[in-house]
Amino acid sequence: MGALPNALVVQATDGRLDHAQALLEADPQLAHSGLDAALVLGDVAVVRGALERDSTLATRPLGARGWLPLLYVTHSVFLGGERTDGLLDCARVLLEAGADPDSSWQHPEFGSLGALYGAAGVAHEPRMTALLLQAGANPDDDESVYHATESADHTCLRLLLDAGACVEGTNALAHAFDREDPALVALLLAHDPGRDLERSLLWAVYRERSLEVIRLLVEAGADPNAYDTRNDRTPYGLALRMGRPDLAELLAEHGARREIGPVDELLGACFAGDRAAVDALIREHPDRAERVRGEFADALVEAASERKAGALELLLDLGVAIQTRGQLGGTPLHHAAWNGWVAGVELLLARGADPLAEAAPAPPGGSPLGWTAHGSYQAPREGVTGGEHVRAAERLVAAGARVEAGMADMASEELAEWLRERAKCYK
Repeated sequence: MGALPNALVVQATDGRLDHAQALLEADPQLAHSGLDAALVLGDVAVVRGALERDSTLATRPLGARGWLPLLYVTHSVFLGGERTDGLLDCARVLLEAGADPDSSWQHPEFGSLGALYGAAGVAHEPRMTALLLQAGANPDDDESVYHATESADHTCLRLLLDAGACVEGTNALAHAFDREDPALVALLLAHDPGRDLERSLLWAVYRERSLEVIRLLVEAGADPNAYDTRNDRTPYGLALRMGRPDLAELLAEHGARREIGPVDELLGACFAGDRAAVDALIREHPDRAERVRGEFADALVEAASERKAGALELLLDLGVAIQTRGQLGGTPLHHAAWNGWVAGVELLLARGADPLAEAAPAPPGGSPLGWTAHGSYQAPREGVTGGEHVRAAERLVAAGARVEAGMADMASEELAEWLRERAKCYK
């Protein structure tokens, strides 16, 4: 198989629908380039014919990825779209020919990833999920329940739970707090999260979930006085530290002690955007600002990640270093760029942030502009449009960032087009 067919199969199993469709539009014959292409495209006639000639194909690794055939079907980026019926037919004929519903492959970073994970955790496709479970797939595969929480449609998660999947030990409850979805939280709580409930309340408060979600957790038995030994705080203190007095009051009503640490009190005023309270606390306790500048400097990265303009400005005014590093070594500018937060990018650049600072992943994605490219396709979409990442990229390039080869391949279609046009300026 040549380079282009390989590219089609790789893009179609790497989550890049835009790239796979572009390849097919440029050369429709790629759809007929091999069995792995037929598998990702749901061409059941080709798959059935191949199995009639050699039924052992269903149980042998093949194609561009060296995967078992069922994995190409369940990890196809076309699953959930207009090709779904064909992909379901392909899965059926493979299973009838002896394919293992627990077919898996070894990811270098995430370990074993299976067919069910592709159906329930990536594509969130209920019919394929049900088909695999009916064929005997293990619902407790360490991935599917966790990633099924990423869909606003809870059907796949319900199918997994009804098939006997456990919530405890999956970290699914904590993952559910990454967006506001009380119904999802209620569903997980109804299926016994066990020990996961013990640490859930602090994380839900940190993710600034709603009063409804916090109430669900407390009423399910989460301890309102759960103690975070690492950061020396309780949910009540954390709520105030996040600038959420409404959450703190709800916790107090359910038995939480009204206690907050001295540094959390200052950070809470910052995250609430209350400059008068910050100034008053600093006048009375100047040592607290020193601690924020030192051991709690990553609050600046958090402010950039959470799009908190008031907190970002107040923390910079307190003297927190603008090149403070956080997750994956990213500076506040990296995190603002990842999220397409144009106002944050502008503020940080105006205050002296380095548009060329490098962080993981390595070039071409390690600069703030590289993170913008990554984020335009990968970042949570809540409240963010593709145009915001383009505008963030414009601000970074105007400040001296340079478009590198490969950035466009990581980006969403809108930003990728802008990056390609900009790259022509360097030629």
